[in-house]
Amino acid sequence: QEVFLPNSLLVLLKTGSERKNLSQSCLMLGRSLFIDLTQKIEKLVVNVQPFCFILIGFCVIGMYLKLLMPMYSMMQGL
Repeated sequence: QEVFLPNSLLVLLKTGSERKNLSQSCLMLGRSLFIDLTQKIEKLVVNVQPFCFILIGFCVIGMYLKLLMPMYSMMQGL
């Protein structure tokens, strides 16, 4: 079974605070979870980005060779 609510939210709701305090606490928790999520995404991008650049580089080199190798072979025959 998947868990949709973090444990920190459940603990926050069980405290039984007033509405004003509860809303402020939920807002702070939401901001904290958002910051954690963005940090995880940034780490993932930092790890994946070099592989993407290498793949794009190989694609560019492959297209270059595919287009220009016939020209070089024709020039060699002259």
